[in-house]
Amino acid sequence: MNENNQDKIIIRDDSVREDIDPVSAEDEFAEEPETIADAPARQEREDSVHHAASSAHRTASASAQHRRRPSPQQHPQRSRAAYDDLDAPRPRKATASKKRRKKKRKKKLARMVTINIILLIVIALIALISLIKLGIWNIGIKIDTSDSENSTAFDTEPSDSIVALDATNLDAGRTNNDGDLNILCVGNAAFADDYGADDNLANIIQLKTGATNVYNAAITDSYMSATSDAYSSDQPMDGFSFYSIAQVIALGDTSRIDAACNDLSSVSSDITEAIEILTSIDYDTIDILCIDYDASDYLIQRSPYSDENASDIKTFSGALNAGVALIKEYRPDIRIIVMSPTYADYVAEDGSLQSSSRIDNVDFSLFVYTTHEMYVCLDNSITYVDNLYGTVHEDNASQYLIDHLHLNVAGREVMADRFIYALNRFNDYELTD
Repeated sequence: MNENNQDKIIIRDDSVREDIDPVSAEDEFAEEPETIADAPARQEREDSVHHAASSAHRTASASAQHRRRPSPQQHPQRSRAAYDDLDAPRPRKATASKKRRKKKRKKKLARMVTINIILLIVIALIALISLIKLGIWNIGIKIDTSDSENSTAFDTEPSDSIVALDATNLDAGRTNNDGDLNILCVGNAAFADDYGADDNLANIIQLKTGATNVYNAAITDSYMSATSDAYSSDQPMDGFSFYSIAQVIALGDTSRIDAACNDLSSVSSDITEAIEILTSIDYDTIDILCIDYDASDYLIQRSPYSDENASDIKTFSGALNAGVALIKEYRPDIRIIVMSPTYADYVAEDGSLQSSSRIDNVDFSLFVYTTHEMYVCLDNSITYVDNLYGTVHEDNASQYLIDHLHLNVAGREVMADRFIYALNRFNDYELTD
């Protein structure tokens, strides 16, 4: 064991190698044979060599420690405790496996950061594209409307309800299946304006359809509704309301009309001719009844409907409902086509005009009147033509109205086209060119 220690000391310090050579000492001991008398001397020599080697090792260690440790004089700003810490054992260096794990964690973190950055870029691109598309959508597409003034196309979406005549509701003894087309028109200004003229709406319809007869029984300045349930001489125009006309068509009852003519101070020739038609034609030959009352009820704000009585003739839709029910009961072989009011401006108290879609100075907009009129048509399975949004509406009213209410010739033309559209929807009639 002493020999091994001597070898280690010789390897670590060159100064010991010069003074002591363990190999030589062993050779020296090997030259002479060992005797019992020489044993104490040999042991003394070995102890001397071991002591010298230990002293040399301590000297070398102290010298190395002295070289590593700076003195307080070299760094006076450091405290004594800082120098004492130098004697503490140093932490061991990380092993190779720990370095590999640390390197893998760094690579994984780098990949995660890269993926997050890519996702953020993709999200930003999607948001940018969405914003661009939204901006383009808000700008819209410019449409060429240069030919719109001469077009009869309907740009808005009308609420038409086109219904064919219910054949199951006809009497077995129907008499008007003769191949002719006979149309009866009732209402007010739309048919009554320019009564008898070639550009009157009824005459335009006859010209475009080639119908056998188009009877015009419209009465100017009349209304769909009445002011009271029973006729009163104070309101003679109630005798020409739609329910009074329906009584003539269904029952041949002319009592209300006769009373109105007697109570009026004067009766125009147009009214006289219309009454003559109503009281003289053969209703068994009538194929189509066209009902067209304009926005006059709206302009004087008569009630458009009643929640308590759906057939209240004092309301716009109630009068239509009561009259249609009466005609369908007694004249089931007549197909009924209802033409809604066209657009009209409301005349305020100061004479200014306002849109019929507003309710600033009125209780009901014109839309309320036409909507409840449509409900009546749906409930009674009759045809409804929406003229407020499908024929003459707010956007094109200046082209088709001569004032806030009445149609010009172009307006009558498009009204005739809309009527013919409803008439021929189910090809019920073969019309001549």
